[in-house]
Amino acid sequence: MSYTVVTFRIGRALAAVALGLLGCGTNVVEPIGAQLRSRDLVAHWQLDEASSTGAARDSVGGHTAAPINAPPASADVPSVTFADRASRSFDGKTQYLRIPTSDELNFSGEITLSAWVKVRALGADCQYVVGHGYCTSPPGEVVLRIGVPGCGPRADAHYWAVGTWLSAEYSAAAPFLDSDLGVWLHMAGTYASTDQAWHLYRNGEEIASEPSPVGAVPVQNDWSIGARAPGLAPCTPEGEERFFNGAIDDVRIYRRALSAAEIEELYHL
Repeated sequence: MSYTVVTFRIGRALAAVALGLLGCGTNVVEPIGAQLRSRDLVAHWQLDEASSTGAARDSVGGHTAAPINAPPASADVPSVTFADRASRSFDGKTQYLRIPTSDELNFSGEITLSAWVKVRALGADCQYVVGHGYCTSPPGEVVLRIGVPGCGPRADAHYWAVGTWLSAEYSAAAPFLDSDLGVWLHMAGTYASTDQAWHLYRNGEEIASEPSPVGAVPVQNDWSIGARAPGLAPCTPEGEERFFNGAIDDVRIYRRALSAAEIEELYHL
C-alpha cells in the first residue's frame, strides 16, 4: 500500500492526513496541534477562571496556581482558534499566581515556556511572565521575562529574555519593540539539547538564540506567573518582586524543547 501526505489548515491549526491510495484503509497522522496538547506538556494554565480569588487550574498536571492579591479575570483575550473565555490581569505592584514546586516541575535540561502576554506598561524593574525561582543561595532561576539593566543579560532599557541564572546568566534575549506595548503577543522560549542553545520566539518567529551549556535547572522555590515568588528555605532571597504589568493568558510548560515548527503552530492554535 502506498500513501500520500496531504497537509492543510483547519482554521489556524495545522493538520496532516495520510490517505490510503490502495485498498480501503485510511491512516491518520496525529496533528501537530494534538502533539502540542499532549506530548511532554507538564503544566497548562488556561487562565479562564471568572473569579479573581479562585485558583487557576492546571488542565494537564494538577499544579494549581494560587492567586496572590486577587489578580482579576479579564475579558480581553488574544485572537486564537480555541475557546478562550478569559485572561488574568496583573497590576505590576502586588498581584501574581503562585504554583507550589513539585518533582514534575523541578527538572533540568530541555524545557519550553510559552504564554500570551499583553504588556500594559514598562518600568524600572524587570517583569516575570512565568518563572521558577530565583535563589541566590543555592543559586538557580528559570524564567521567561522582560529584562532591564542589572536584571538579565543585556544593557537595553527593556528586552525580552528566556533562560537560566546559575550564578551567571545563560539566556537568549532580544529588544522590546515599541510595537510590543499594548498588544497581544505570543512569547515562547526553549532550551534544546540538540544544539545546546536557548531560543526565544515572538509570535511564532525566532528572534534570538544563545549557545549555552546550561538549560533548565532545579530550583528550591515555587513557580510563579506574573511575578517572582518568595524563596522557600533554604532559598534566599525571600521577597516578592518583578511584578508584571498587563495581562497573561494560556501559560504552558513543556519538559522538552518544542521545534521551531511547533512553536509556530502553537502561535497559530
